[in-house]
Amino acid sequence: VIAGHDRVAFELAQGFRRMGSEVTLVGSRKIVADHDPELLAFITAALERDGVLMPPVEIDRLEPRGMAMDVILDDPHRTVVRASHLLVAAGRRPFVEGLALDRAGIRCVDGTPVLGADLRTSNRRVFAIGDVTGTGIPAATLVTVQVNLVLRAAFLRQPMRFDITHLPRVIRTRPAFAAVGLTEDQARGMHRTIRIHRWPMAENERAIALEQPHGLVKVVTTLGGRVLGAGIVAPHADELIAPWTLAIAHGLRIDALATMAVPQPSLGEAGRRAALTFVATRLRSPWIKRALGVMRLLG
Repeated sequence: VIAGHDRVAFELAQGFRRMGSEVTLVGSRKIVADHDPELLAFITAALERDGVLMPPVEIDRLEPRGMAMDVILDDPHRTVVRASHLLVAAGRRPFVEGLALDRAGIRCVDGTPVLGADLRTSNRRVFAIGDVTGTGIPAATLVTVQVNLVLRAAFLRQPMRFDITHLPRVIRTRPAFAAVGLTEDQARGMHRTIRIHRWPMAENERAIALEQPHGLVKVVTTLGGRVLGAGIVAPHADELIAPWTLAIAHGLRIDALATMAVPQPSLGEAGRRAALTFVATRLRSPWIKRALGVMRLLG
């Protein structure tokens, strides 16, 4: 039994199942709050196809049974799952007890240092990077970006701002999940009007050739085309998210990716096709149609 709702729970649930273990993943529905449910549905469907049981309930209690245990689920029937092992994958919290951070004037809330946008703690001579910042994103991803920003702020006195929405969020299942920027729900809460651009992996020649057609590229933009967020479920989605990370960090419009040259056939073509749906929408504009009509009249 795996209890948890972070990326590790999904990755290990599929991994143990593919190695032959019977796996029940409990608490997985909570991850929907942090990720786009439309995209995450592909991942939960993949785990269910592999045979992972995913009851939509929490654990009520545990009862030891010799070297095993009974996991009683919090459903009306108090369903019992006999487990050889219990793996808790409910996220990580910083462990700062014993460091006496208060003596250095560093304020913490629930064990996490309170940080400004420049990663400074309440003691302006002290920065925080990595897992201790409590972002939930793996330290390897965080530190790569944060060290560069902190060095510029500390030694070059350059103003800087750390924006967690510019960092990709990845679940390395098969198919893989990767997202960056705002989800559709987050974008709707912050912008009056948005546009959604999709391209299914079932229409991608390379995905079909790999026999992995389950997935989707989904891009959220403003009405004018500025990329607010992107999510991909596909083979190697953790690699395919890179151009969208760049687009969000530099405020690029989606039509810049529509003209991107990619090898043919390739999984990356799905991202370009999603961007082309924005161009197609613009071509249906009455103003564009009139302009094209004038051009035809002029020869």
